[in-house]
Amino acid sequence: MYTYANQTDDDRDRIFAADQENIFVIDDDDEHDCGNSACAAAYPQPQNAEDDVISTNDHQNPWSFFPSSVVAILLTETAEKFSYYGFRAILVLYLTKQLSFTESTAISLFAYMTSFATLMPLFGAVISDGYLGKYMTVLIFSSIYAVGIGILTGAAYASDVTFTFIGLFLICVGTGGIKPCVSPFGADQLHNVSRNDGANKQLVQKYFSYYYLGVNVGALASFLLMPSIRARFGFGAAFCSSASFMIFALVVFVSKKSEYVIIKPGDTNHLSMDADGMPRQGTKLTNVMRIYIRMAKTELISRIRCNRRGIYSRTNVNAGETDRVGDEDRDTTTQNGFHGVSQQEVTDAKEVLRVLPVLAAFPAFWMLYDQLGSVWTLQANNMNLHGVQPEQLGVLNPLLILVFIPLFDQHIYPWCQRRGWSIEPLRRMACGMLLIAISFFMSGVLEAAVEKGDIQANEVEAAGNNGDGDSYRIDIWWQVPQIIVISTAEILVSVTGLEFVYANSPHSMKSVIMAMYSLTFCIGDLFGGLFYSCLANVSRDLLLHICGLLMLVNLVVFKRFVESWWNKGASIAEQDKVKGRNIKEGTEIELPPLS
Repeated sequence: MYTYANQTDDDRDRIFAADQENIFVIDDDDEHDCGNSACAAAYPQPQNAEDDVISTNDHQNPWSFFPSSVVAILLTETAEKFSYYGFRAILVLYLTKQLSFTESTAISLFAYMTSFATLMPLFGAVISDGYLGKYMTVLIFSSIYAVGIGILTGAAYASDVTFTFIGLFLICVGTGGIKPCVSPFGADQLHNVSRNDGANKQLVQKYFSYYYLGVNVGALASFLLMPSIRARFGFGAAFCSSASFMIFALVVFVSKKSEYVIIKPGDTNHLSMDADGMPRQGTKLTNVMRIYIRMAKTELISRIRCNRRGIYSRTNVNAGETDRVGDEDRDTTTQNGFHGVSQQEVTDAKEVLRVLPVLAAFPAFWMLYDQLGSVWTLQANNMNLHGVQPEQLGVLNPLLILVFIPLFDQHIYPWCQRRGWSIEPLRRMACGMLLIAISFFMSGVLEAAVEKGDIQANEVEAAGNNGDGDSYRIDIWWQVPQIIVISTAEILVSVTGLEFVYANSPHSMKSVIMAMYSLTFCIGDLFGGLFYSCLANVSRDLLLHICGLLMLVNLVVFKRFVESWWNKGASIAEQDKVKGRNIKEGTEIELPPLS
């Protein structure tokens, strides 16, 4: 966040509030002088009033309306995502075909690896906010990532299990430092490019659109190219391609160091500047953990004290006195217990707790969704491929996402609104959970037919009568309907989930709640690994049906959370207010009070 020496307390409060939404607000008569050449280069002063407005109609590509430092960050993320999704696309086949793991073991290892990779961003966020800053965190962890993918490449050529796991471990660690830092680091470069705060906000929104586009372009390209490289040259060459793109990403990222605005870690509770005049950034996640630990201890002590006084006895004291005593204890804790933590941070941490019950329904969704890259790939391996590699059909998922996002936002959601149908976020997420359950029932039915056809094909091929075994196998194109359904579910749950948790978290806790949202990936993948490890001897078609049933159970639990959400304080008028509203319109769902 940014401040100036000649600002009043009200000005600083206004800047602090705006900074929480990635909006930079300054008065027309303010001058930006951070005392840093990189900052001055990234934040040019407009020469006239017309320079205050950034017109998106005048520029049609990111090279024209983004600073070159931002373009470098976008290219870095695209190349990194090609590297990550590229090796992931062929990992299960590498484990089964080259390292001779069983299919159930390979699926479990894939889930554990993904789980660890989604857990590490919490560690990376703490390192970035509290110690190294975003730039150094991305640089160091990208180097670790590059070393890891290099070791994995060498292990693939040597078919070495030990070095395979070492490489995967380093890749997961490297991902943890890149994922939480790259996107906000790019947004840091855009604060006050124009003195018009609306234009800055528009530019930041455009940046995130291109960032998401880069992620999907990288994933799409990796799904198209990596299977072909693997089929023609082997797993070692395929992993080497991923390593090359990661090295390219690292070189591009470092090449613009002199142009970056690098914010150093510090204390966000004070709008302080360092010796070079650059604003400091500080850790939020560590403060939040301190608050939650202290809250848990305080609640435990409060209950013990209340029990000793007989407050919880139904015959002694009414409920109002119980609430009053609890509130007094909480106020004392807030004022005297949280050293170095502001009252606002304590309040914000409590508000985040309201969103957690909704997030509790997400791990089951991710447990099923990530089987797209493991179980469904193995399913495709036993089908009639028609020249397509088994992992290559996964390209449909990012391709469909690129098509479905504008389709839903510009056509389907408005169409539903015109007919008076509720499309509020919680309802959309429930529909997405139902769809992913349906996709797994479809996959279970298909798997039974695939296994039957594969047995017949193997018998024909074993007989050696020049029979065509592929004619007995199910065509791979039968996977397309279930991929379409699961991609639709992803739009309704993943994109809407991000919208929901962002809209219902306090401004100062956006990064923390996003870290908690990312943690649901980790928990889901961990459950997936345990699920397939414990049920390794169960037929795969039955496992897919069990996954569908588990999702239906999760949907019932989620609907209970939704009912609790509204019953805890949202009136009918408030419910009607949020139905069909989109976060892009600037609206937020009102949170019910804590019970």
